[in-house]
Amino acid sequence: MTTEILTHEHALEQQAAALKTTRGMILALRVTDAVSFTQMAQAVKEAKTYLKGVKDFMGPIKESAHKTWKLSVEREKMLLAPGEEIIDHGERELVAWNLEQTRLAKEAAEQQDKERQRLEAEAQRLADVAQARLKAASEDAVLAAAAAAEAMGDTQTAEKLMEQPILTPTVVRAPVFLPPVQVQAPPRVEGLGFTVTWKAELTSMMDLVKAVAAGTAPISLLAFNDVTANQMARATKGTLAIPGVRFKEVSGMRTAS
Repeated sequence: MTTEILTHEHALEQQAAALKTTRGMILALRVTDAVSFTQMAQAVKEAKTYLKGVKDFMGPIKESAHKTWKLSVEREKMLLAPGEEIIDHGERELVAWNLEQTRLAKEAAEQQDKERQRLEAEAQRLADVAQARLKAASEDAVLAAAAAAEAMGDTQTAEKLMEQPILTPTVVRAPVFLPPVQVQAPPRVEGLGFTVTWKAELTSMMDLVKAVAAGTAPISLLAFNDVTANQMARATKGTLAIPGVRFKEVSGMRTAS
């Protein structure tokens, strides 16, 4: 630091010490008459003059530091660029391929499920046909036995054969086996993995407002834009009425330097 800067900084430190000395008294002061009004106004002016001096002194220092910071940021950005480009491109490609493999796996599983259902239905149809044939064969055998007994004059046996229930072996549907779905899974790479997150996207502000008004969505989803509202307040000066918004005057103070 130069001697001039050190001298200026020392002067500011002395002013700061003086303000600290009177700070307690000023903060305890209440404006109740013309004398206290003048005293408070003078204290505000002195404080603002002090603040201006601090800002004027620190401005060039901050600007120099900001330039150094900007150069550092630009240098860092340049050095990071190659790696970030690789990561950005690589992650897009990896996620896209993984999503495609997931889609293919789901599609293959759905197709396999349809094929399984088709094969099971066909196996059941064949089992039903075989069951019907066995039943018909059993009935034919009983009829033939009864006819033979009746031909031999044994009507009692023939009647018993016709009255007893016909037992037919149950045909069980053949099991269906399908090979597992073959979809190429991402190879395992240490330190890399895939995540699934959920995000919200606004599709219609009006629909959202209606939902909040109806109580089906939380009011926290609606953010009050105070910047726009304050601009409207300054432009209309209280002549505009908006439900839920109150425009008001706020008194302030300016001090000439």
